[in-house]
Amino acid sequence: MNVLCLCRSVLHIIAWHSYCSLHGHARFPTDFRYCLILRSSKRYSDSRFQLQRQQKAQQLLSSVVHVAQVQLVMGSTASTSTSTSRSEHQSSSRSVDEVPTDMNGRRPRRGDLIEIFRGSYQHWAVYVGDGSVVHLVVPSFNSITVITQRGVVREENLRAVVGNDQWQINNSLDSTHNPRPADVIVTEARSWVGREITYHSIRSNCEHFATERRYGVSVSQQVPQGVEDFARVWDTVTDTVTDTVTDTVTNAATNAATVIHAVTDLATVTAGLGRLW
Repeated sequence: MNVLCLCRSVLHIIAWHSYCSLHGHARFPTDFRYCLILRSSKRYSDSRFQLQRQQKAQQLLSSVVHVAQVQLVMGSTASTSTSTSRSEHQSSSRSVDEVPTDMNGRRPRRGDLIEIFRGSYQHWAVYVGDGSVVHLVVPSFNSITVITQRGVVREENLRAVVGNDQWQINNSLDSTHNPRPADVIVTEARSWVGREITYHSIRSNCEHFATERRYGVSVSQQVPQGVEDFARVWDTVTDTVTDTVTDTVTNAATNAATVIHAVTDLATVTAGLGRLW
């Protein structure tokens, strides 16, 4: 539009100049003609400058809108991440709160051995995380009379297992035995859940089960080593005597059958000879 205005002004000047030349009229002064041209040029320049300003203003506005959008997205992402972090923190706080502390104010870690004081004896379990333990349970336990019976391995909540009894984390055997990695301890302990195994109060009790999961060796500090060794020897002797008696009785029964069979044959032969006589 500005270019058209400029061209129109120039054409008007040329037409007027030609008309004046043909009819003998005075022509436009040169300065006046240049003024008209410069004025039109100035209008064109001003319009172009205004157009440039508008374009720059639009670019600036676009930049501001873009920055605002970026900040909005970043703010929303930051808010989401903050909410996620807060929820994770709350979740971890809840999980920590769900893990009880022992009589010494310590929280157990995966793979720790838990010692529970039941009065006349101590019950042992393996802590596997999330407030749970794996332990060997005997359906009806009497620390005085029970010697051998069937037990079952269970995974239960630590608070439920402890009840109102005192308990503590007891990894005292770490000084003499190398504990296995926590993942190995937990994986192996959980692999026993649901199995029925033989419980022996001297040779294979709940402490033997727990220490074997942590160290790979079954040890019981409740049972003196001499008593445990005597129990092993006694069981060996008992098994040997039982096998011997069984073999003797079996052999005796076999020999008796052989004798009876021989006597029967002898009686048959004697009867045959009597008929011949």
